[in-house]
Amino acid sequence: MFKRLSWASTSPPTTSSRTETRRQDAAGNYLRRERLQALLERLFPDHPELDFHIRLDDEIWSFDAPREVTRQELREASD
Repeated sequence: MFKRLSWASTSPPTTSSRTETRRQDAAGNYLRRERLQALLERLFPDHPELDFHIRLDDEIWSFDAPREVTRQELREASD
């Protein structure tokens, strides 16, 4: 059965010299790092160095992205 993914911004947007990003969370139960990275690369191909600062902590993925990634988009990357 598909478990509902939850996500939320965890901090105010951060800025760099090239792009503005927002820290986001996603439940890690059915999400793998490789698939999350591929999704983010597809959604944001112009992101600097394609570095989204992906981390997993207590089964919650967190990452930086230029805009909120929707639940539907996260489902596309889930197993």
